[in-house]
Amino acid sequence: MRGIFKELFFDGAAEKLSFVTAIALFDEFRSLLPPGETGDEMIRKLADRLVAVDLLDRAALLLERQVQFRVTGVDRARIGARLALVYLLDRQPQKAIDVLRDTQVTDAGRDLNGQRRRLEERALTDLGKVNEAMLLLGTDTLPETKQLRAAVYWRAQDWGNAATALSDLVPGPDAGARLVLDWATALTLAGDERTLVRVRQRYTGPMSSTAYKDAFSLITTPRERGVMDASAVRQQIQQAEQFKTFIVDYKDMIGEKPLSAIN
Repeated sequence: MRGIFKELFFDGAAEKLSFVTAIALFDEFRSLLPPGETGDEMIRKLADRLVAVDLLDRAALLLERQVQFRVTGVDRARIGARLALVYLLDRQPQKAIDVLRDTQVTDAGRDLNGQRRRLEERALTDLGKVNEAMLLLGTDTLPETKQLRAAVYWRAQDWGNAATALSDLVPGPDAGARLVLDWATALTLAGDERTLVRVRQRYTGPMSSTAYKDAFSLITTPRERGVMDASAVRQQIQQAEQFKTFIVDYKDMIGEKPLSAIN
């Protein structure tokens, strides 16, 4: 029976089953879960699958048990980070902070510590604790940190600093269309007409071939009485079909990789 359980949840046979069936089998025969890395890998694979279909509460339950009963030291810090990400996806930032602080270790390594710090920064931002989030950000210049810095300012409606932070993410004409649109929006809300004119001149061509072309034109078109006020901008933005307001997608932290890519 242990061999069948391993075939299902380690070798991948369970991926052919429905999510409901896979979860039911895992719960029913949990006692067959082997100790050590093999068992931990089974949990990670199932958690990945649950997150992929937004069954976040079930994924969190799996990882909570793993943190509490199966892992220690750096492994516990790693799984704690994965659990924190699930909490953030499930809009439970305080739980994310709690598990990050509960699983903190001194020898996690630079990469893992950086991932954990960025998760905590995001959780603090979601709680509206902007000053605490900015203190954690410090002067880190990694792309993920730059994006979080822009998100913190955006959440605080500090449009001037948001525009500055976004400009650091948009180095040239080949920048992603979403970032260019976000930058233009922040400049409009900050009332920075001079920079907005330069952005329009530089990016109208590249943006014209993207899904955001209409929203970009709407945001950057000069008004008779200058730049619109914030409420007017938001009203106009909502009317642009392709527009999506700036937010760092938590799943962008792992891209197309599974949840277990946090390491």
